[in-house]
Amino acid sequence: MISLKSPREIERIPDAMVAASTDVTRGDGHVDLRFYHLLTCLNFKVSNHNETNAVVVRGLRLKGTFYRSIEIDMAGDEVRYPADTYSGTFVFLDGAREEDDVNVTYGNPAEKIGGKSLMLVPNPTASPYLGEAGIYIDYTFMGTEHTDKYIGDVANFLPMSGTIYTVELNFIGDAFVISFVVDNNQTWENGGDSDLEFE
Repeated sequence: MISLKSPREIERIPDAMVAASTDVTRGDGHVDLRFYHLLTCLNFKVSNHNETNAVVVRGLRLKGTFYRSIEIDMAGDEVRYPADTYSGTFVFLDGAREEDDVNVTYGNPAEKIGGKSLMLVPNPTASPYLGEAGIYIDYTFMGTEHTDKYIGDVANFLPMSGTIYTVELNFIGDAFVISFVVDNNQTWENGGDSDLEFE
C-alpha cells in the first residue's frame, strides 16, 4: 500500500495528448490530426500582503489521492474517467537546503515555486475534480516556524484539460488564502498537422 508520505516525482509525469481522424483511406495520402492536451497543469505562486514582515517559504507539498487515467472511445467519441487512483506527495520545495528557501516580501511575489509544474488528470465527473488533495507548507513568519501546515485543498474549482493554472497562495494577516488563476499566457497550444503517410 502506498501512503501519502510516498514521494512522487513531478518531472516523471508525461504529457498526454489525443488526436483522431476518421474515414481516412490509403488513397488520401496523409492524415490531418489536431492534437489536444488531456491533463491540467498546476504552478504555485506565493504573494505576501504584509507590508512590514517577509514570509519565508521553506517547503511546499501537494498530498493526497489523485486520478490515474482517462479512457477514450474513438468509435463512440466518448471520454470516460475511471475511478482508479494513486496516492502520494508531490514536492515543489523540500526544505532540505536553506539556500532554496523563498523569501517573499511585500509587493514581490515568488512565481512558480520550486521551478516545477505538475500535470494531473482532471475528472469533471467526480467531486473533487482533481482528487482528494491538500496543500501543505513550511514557512517562517516573524521568527516563528510553521511546519507541514495544511492551508487548503484543490477541491473548489473545475479544472479544464489543456490549461495551466497558477495556485496563488496569498499571505494575508497571519494566514494563507488560496486562489486559482489562469490567463492567456498559460494555456497550452493545441494543434499540429502530423502529416502521417499511409503506405
